[in-house]
Formats: sequence, structure tokens, C-alpha cells
Amino acid sequence: MEKVTTKLINLGSNSKIDQSLIECVINISEGRNSKSLKTITNILSNYSNVCLLHVDIGKAANRSVLTIIGDKKSLFDAIFELFRVATHLIDMQNHQGIHPRIGAVDVCPFIPFINSNIEECIGLAHQLGEKIWKELNVPVYLYGKAAKNPSRISLANCRRGEYEGIPDRMSDDNNYPDFGDSTFNRQSGISVIGARDFLVAFNVNLDTPSPDIAKKIAAAIREKRVEKGSVQKGLSCVKAIGWYVEEYGFAQVSTNILNYEITSLFEVYDSIAKEAEGYGVKVNGSELIGMIPIGALVATEKLPSLDSSLRSALIQASVQRLGLDSISPFIANEKILEIKLMETPWYET
Repeated sequence: MEKVTTKLINLGSNSKIDQSLIECVINISEGRNSKSLKTITNILSNYSNVCLLHVDIGKAANRSVLTIIGDKKSLFDAIFELFRVATHLIDMQNHQGIHPRIGAVDVCPFIPFINSNIEECIGLAHQLGEKIWKELNVPVYLYGKAAKNPSRISLANCRRGEYEGIPDRMSDDNNYPDFGDSTFNRQSGISVIGARDFLVAFNVNLDTPSPDIAKKIAAAIREKRVEKGSVQKGLSCVKAIGWYVEEYGFAQVSTNILNYEITSLFEVYDSIAKEAEGYGVKVNGSELIGMIPIGALVATEKLPSLDSSLRSALIQASVQRLGLDSISPFIANEKILEIKLMETPWYET
């Protein structure tokens, strides 16, 4: 399979671009204990060919999203060690949060980044899943393009019933993990490991505290769904749920955009705004969870030739259009994947 080279801007001749690099956007079920979180993330500093680009901490979700890149071997070793430490520190028996979850290390997707392909990511997911079960006794579901069972392509299917529903799932032979048995690991739950393309986690704010309205809007915009016996079309490549965020004091429609080139952030935002009108509700900005490719904000093929001031102006226009700074400042060199990569000391070595 052809190697994929991510379209980065102003790359120059940096030697990192000659390497094969893979991205991992790992979601762990810890967003409140800063000491545990620091211990977990510090593990990555032991691997010179691995770079932690970003950490997004959600207190209401009690969840953190880590964006990590590295060469295949170093990334494998680093992520396994992160699993080992995280599953030791996080006890799912005491976990509460508004985001669906099934395990201490909840989701671990590998994504082709530079000079890498999806087949390498699938292989990485399979190898890691087997090692996690054999050495850490944590059962694993394989999802996305790494799924062995077609019903597990969807992450939502893997997490159905969440952590609390694991004993019921394990009573059904069809729900056995891809790696593991029917034993309920009470501390760590089940981890979901897979391979996928870039995904944008995008939450839209509503000027209401009603989670019911948020859930109804989410149901209306999400991709194909069955409603009253018929299939209703939503937005292609969009998953959505609704919730109330206590720390913000308002509800959100939380979306995963699986392909921003098919359905843009702007289409998602406008569709939610239109649905909200029907409930007498307005949208009030948005937020990104984790990082985003620049192409999701600036839709132009001329990006590499733009000078930095014009590029910044186009980014800022998109930020204002979507209200991405409504909750906290949107800092491009922290949130945009290509810009952060080029500015990190790791990239310069």
C-alpha cells in the first residue's frame, strides 16, 4: 500500500520528514487527578523518537486526550508503557464522567501521519492488543480499520453499555474481546485499540442547560440513523451525542467528524444552529478537543505558498466564525497539528 505523506506547510528539508511517523490519539479515563495524569504523560519523555504534542484535559468527562507521534517501534514501546502505568493508576470502579467510556485506557487509535500507511497502523494495533492482554491482563476490542469483527468497526458499538455493562456483555460469547476472555477486569475494564484516519473532535455550545435538547439535536444531525422504522440521513461522517457540562453551565452537542473533507466543521456548526432554532436555542461558539489539521480550518490548496501573516489571518477568521475561542483562547501553535509539529524542539533535532 502507498505510503501517506501528510501535507504540512513550509516543511523545508527537515530530516524528520524522511522518517516514517505514526500518530496516536490515546484517550485515558483521567481528567481530575493531576498527579496521576502527570505520572502517565511523563512516561513519554523516556523515548527520544516519540513526541507528546498536546494534552487536552476534560474535567467533566474525567478524560484526557493525548496526541503523540513517533516512529513505529518507539511509539509501540512508549504506548505499551503508558498502558502499563495508566492501568495501574486508574481504577474504573471509582470513575465518573459525562463521556462514554469502557476502560482506564479507553481508546487507542493509530493514524498514518508521515511516510506511513493504514496497514502499518493496523499491524501496530493488533500487536499492541495482544501484548496488552498477555502482559497486563487487560482485555482488548479491535475497532475501526483494525477491527476483525465487522460489528466493531464502530467505536460506539465497542463501548455500548460502557464499563458498567461489561459483565452483561461477557455473558454473551459474541461479545468476547478480540484479546482476552470473559473475566471482568474490575480496575481496568476493556481497552479499545484500532486504526483510523484523521478525526476531528468538535463540540458546539448551546445557550441552554438542557441535555435533552442537546441530545435531540445530536440525534438529528448524526450520520444515518433508524427512526420510526425508516432510515434518516444526517451529516455524512459525523457522530454526535448531547450532554450538559457542569463546569461550563451549558449543554453541548459533542461530535466526531470522521472526514472533514466530506463534512466540514462549518457544515456541522451551521446544521446544529439550524436545529437549535427549532427549540428556541442559539449556538454560542464551540471548542476543539485535541488537535486539528490546518486543512480543516483553512480550505485552500495554496496554503504552502501563503506567508505566515495571511495564513494566520485565515485561521483567525475561521476561529471567529466557529467561536472556537468562546471557552478558552484558541492558540494556533498549540491546537493545529502541523504548526505545533514544526515549532516543537523535537522536530528540530
